[in-house]
Amino acid sequence: MCANPLLVIFSAREIPDFLDATAKLNIPKLWIKNYTQFIAYPLARNEFLKEKYKAYTHFVILADDLIVKQQDINILTEECDNYDVLSGWCNLWLYGPYSKFSNLSYILPPDPPAGGNTEDYDFIEIDTIEMLGKTLTNHQIEIAHQGTALTFIKREILEQIDLVTDLGCCPDAMLSHSLHKKGIKQYVDLRVRMLHLKDCAVPANNVGKLPPQIVFEPS
Repeated sequence: MCANPLLVIFSAREIPDFLDATAKLNIPKLWIKNYTQFIAYPLARNEFLKEKYKAYTHFVILADDLIVKQQDINILTEECDNYDVLSGWCNLWLYGPYSKFSNLSYILPPDPPAGGNTEDYDFIEIDTIEMLGKTLTNHQIEIAHQGTALTFIKREILEQIDLVTDLGCCPDAMLSHSLHKKGIKQYVDLRVRMLHLKDCAVPANNVGKLPPQIVFEPS
């Protein structure tokens, strides 16, 4: 089967570098704009599963602070039929002590995640991921958790799980727990490294300031 992914963009902020990079991507897009997370994720899932989107094979999660290039989309599109859930990877933070870590972990997040801290995730250092990328012959590795860095989820997998938050946060952690409970494995393609703009200086979100919207944008 030929993959036909739909990029689902969770956009509650207006970060210029993100908007510029995303505008260049040649892929159909579904914008979930100006919703708080606990509404946005189940809303996006339900929208994708509607009859009008049935031609799309994969629900692709993109947060509004991740810089993605067309090559990233192309690599994951070529591989995504081979995995139930496939993602790229990125830095955890731009600056500070957590900037040396990736968004990947071999262990599950705290349960429930809202009460945990960054150390509880045991994120893998970027140097280790770079070394694996150079030494492994297989570009895809199985992990327990990844911070939804361009995550491709097959339609039939999305039908089996809910996209939820814990106290309004941590949708990535909740996804990892949902997949684990269903026995569904997730993988990361080490060739797909992206830039995460996680920084205290990002713009405040527009939830409650601008009207919420669901906008479909064909490629």
